[in-house]
Parts: sequence; C-alpha cells; structure tokens
Amino acid sequence: FFFFQAEDGIRDRLVTGVQTCALPICDAYDALLALGFQMKDVRNSITTVRNQGKKLSTEELIKEALAELR
Repeated sequence: FFFFQAEDGIRDRLVTGVQTCALPICDAYDALLALGFQMKDVRNSITTVRNQGKKLSTEELIKEALAELR
C-alpha cells in the first residue's frame, strides 16, 4: 500500500508546481508475510515479542519478530 502526499511546496515567482511523494504503508504482519512466512508463525512471533512489554516502533517489531521466526 502507498500513501500519496502532495503539497504546494514551491514558492518562487518563476516556478510553479506541486511536490509529491509516495510513502509506503506497511505493518509488521504485511512485512513478514511478504518475506514468505506463514500467517500462524508470523502471528505467534509478533505475539511473543509484544508480550515482552517493550515499546517498539514497527521497524523494531519487525526485526525482533523476524529473529523469533529464524
């Protein structure tokens, strides 16, 4: 999935335009499933990591869950 953001970011009288960017939207489940892991294994590894009680970013959660899967 991608989230598209556009803004009128150019403020020069000789140049007009709109800046755009596409930001990927992905959660930990999608990232690990995309690597070919099975849903039940992904669910179990993410649950194990979350039960450790640490406050993690999505990227950190993916890394720790991936370590559980390996």
